[in-house]
Amino acid sequence: MIAKVLGIGDLMSGFMVLMASVFPASWVVFFAKYLLLKGGIFAAMGNIISMIDVAIGVYMIFLAFGHGFLIINIIVIVFLMQKGLASLVSF
Repeated sequence: MIAKVLGIGDLMSGFMVLMASVFPASWVVFFAKYLLLKGGIFAAMGNIISMIDVAIGVYMIFLAFGHGFLIINIIVIVFLMQKGLASLVSF
């Protein structure tokens, strides 16, 4: 159950990166904080993939204020979407 909730959060974070120029910066920063918190907790337990969540959270804060790059956005979107979908179909 918790994996599905976290998967939905990853999907929504990916959507925020996709639509960062449309949504208010506060929404993008909210999902960046979600990734920083979730990634920090799981990275502290030794999960290496969660360290990427932390890096994406930092990148999303820059993205919220207009400092993004298209290729990095594409990589981040694909990563978060596949991670979210994998969480939803697992178990």
